[in-house]
Amino acid sequence: MPWFIVQSARKTLEIYLIEAKDENTAASSIGAAGCRYLGYFDGESTGVGVVGPFDSPGTALEDDSSYSQGR
Repeated sequence: MPWFIVQSARKTLEIYLIEAKDENTAASSIGAAGCRYLGYFDGESTGVGVVGPFDSPGTALEDDSSYSQGR
């Protein structure tokens, strides 16, 4: 039976508290002085991508699509 790599996209919202004179200034102030990071919220999945088939798990793991920055 063949092997596949499944990539599931998930929308992550980063939440900040910013004091600003208007919405445009607030939107461009992420990372500026006075910007307070509150945390993040993982939303629903936004889609799934499938790469393969591969003959073995080793072949699948050698493919660039298996790269991740963490577990």
